[in-house]
Amino acid sequence: MLKRIGPTLVGTAITYDKAFQRQLVDAPPIDRLNLGPVPTTQLDWLQPHEGNIVEFLFRPRAFQARLEKLVV
Repeated sequence: MLKRIGPTLVGTAITYDKAFQRQLVDAPPIDRLNLGPVPTTQLDWLQPHEGNIVEFLFRPRAFQARLEKLVV
């Protein structure tokens, strides 16, 4: 089933099958996994992918330049 689902931003599984739960937890293509009846919109700000939308859409990085040395 995991191969058929493919890459998933949010996956919810309502199952008591411990082996299938373990497969889901171990599946790298699932970015966010809910086990049980957890609302998709329920956020936990302590989780790594539940932060600022800017952090999700853009790669954070620092940038500095000395304009007199900048080659265009």
